[in-house]
Amino acid sequence: MKVALATCAELPHLDDDDQPLVAALSARGVEVSHPIWDAGDAPFLDAELTVIRSTWDYTTKALAFVAWAERVERGSQGRLCNPAGVVRWNAHKGYLLELERKGVAIVPTRLLPAGTSCDVARLASDAGWREGIVVKPAVSAGSRDSIVVAADEVARAQHHVDRLLPTRDLLVQPFVPGIAAGELSLIYLEHEGALRFAHAVNKVPAQGEFRSQPEFRARVERVEPLPAWRAAADHILATVHERLLYARVDLVTGHGGAPWLMELELIEPSLYLAWAPESAALLADAVVARLR
Repeated sequence: MKVALATCAELPHLDDDDQPLVAALSARGVEVSHPIWDAGDAPFLDAELTVIRSTWDYTTKALAFVAWAERVERGSQGRLCNPAGVVRWNAHKGYLLELERKGVAIVPTRLLPAGTSCDVARLASDAGWREGIVVKPAVSAGSRDSIVVAADEVARAQHHVDRLLPTRDLLVQPFVPGIAAGELSLIYLEHEGALRFAHAVNKVPAQGEFRSQPEFRARVERVEPLPAWRAAADHILATVHERLLYARVDLVTGHGGAPWLMELELIEPSLYLAWAPESAALLADAVVARLR
């Protein structure tokens, strides 16, 4: 059994987050490779299954990445996880507005299309956002080119928008004070053909930070989510009708303590397997089940 765990040139041996999966697959007799996604399609077409993992540079060449996913899926008779259609949809954070229309509670979001203009101060005033403003590209990962500004620093947000908006779609959101308590990531993995909750971690930003990734010194701890938060994540995933091998739902405390969706990660999310060794085994079993 051959599985390709797709990665990028910066991480030729995969990110540390994926090592528990490699070990679990090897223990099950699976031959694991980790080819670089944009260094040629042959390794992926030779594998019996391709799983997208550490392709963390895809946002800088998103169109090429989506085209790669479509080629691999077509050339391997659909044996790509997650599917190319999911990759195409999830690569642009405009999906948040689509989910909002389906009844999902999201962090309030305004989408600014590339090539337009925006008066950020007026947008924030009209929306009643008084805690500060977050500006981020609609196609981005790892908080690249994302900023947060206080309510009295709108000029800095305006400069950021003016610099990026000519060529990139942007999202503008209010700063959510609940991020200080952490961003809850709920990880779901396929089990017996259905996506099921596996484990969760809470990522608490470092003092003075708003970014919740470990590379920005966030504190990560495994937690058991409250039933209401599990229910919110279940509802969000029920809106996705394609078969998924894995998913990560990132929630933050919104108004009144309600969970708000920050991001739904379906392409190459960190799954925090080091915090849940049994989940690495679950994911490996799901991969083997697909192979068979």
